[in-house]
Amino acid sequence: MEWKVATGLIGILAYLFLLSHHGLRTYFDSDDLMNLVQLHGYWHWPWWRNPLEALVIVTPTYRPMGDVFYRLLYWVFGFHSLPFRVACYALMVLNLGLFFRFALMLSRRRKAALLSTLVFSFHAALDNLYFSTGTVYDILCVCFTLAAFITAHYREGEAHSLARDCGVDHVLSKPCEPERAVDGGGLPGQDRDHLRHRLCRRASTASTCACSRIIYLRLTCVWRHWSRSA
Repeated sequence: MEWKVATGLIGILAYLFLLSHHGLRTYFDSDDLMNLVQLHGYWHWPWWRNPLEALVIVTPTYRPMGDVFYRLLYWVFGFHSLPFRVACYALMVLNLGLFFRFALMLSRRRKAALLSTLVFSFHAALDNLYFSTGTVYDILCVCFTLAAFITAHYREGEAHSLARDCGVDHVLSKPCEPERAVDGGGLPGQDRDHLRHRLCRRASTASTCACSRIIYLRLTCVWRHWSRSA
């Protein structure tokens, strides 16, 4: 099963770069110059101020992680756009991995997580993400938001103790396996088996329909992209 997941993720990466690889060749625009000089003060304040303020929860600095991104890359590579674009794409690839992990935590199904990641990977209406370095703030925002969801946890022991005090017999975590939800409903054995069977059939049908629809939409997007390029 792991090789299937790896193959699916590689296919999603290929799909992303197939439709957006031209973004690696885009140059700077006026927003990048403003971000580097005016917004992040490359020649106005010392470099150590930026990573220090990025670690502070409350800071007057505007988009401190953008400070680190622009100043670090400019200090290393100078005024060359390709390293900036490569860094943006590397962050987007990281976001794909984080989103797959997030979707897997929610659905507990590899197929559902892969399909969700495929939809998440590319959208033609968000072309600025692929052709403008100035959208690195949005990319970083998604990165840290997904990382926060993935790493968040709760104290399970305290939750069960509170449930017992409130007279609750079964505690279901979120996300929860469908089987656990059915077993925790207090239904008789025969009704529970019937409900579980219906849930599995509906889930399988819905997954097949969603998979077919997503593949159709993605292939249509690829076809339109090639038609415009021709």
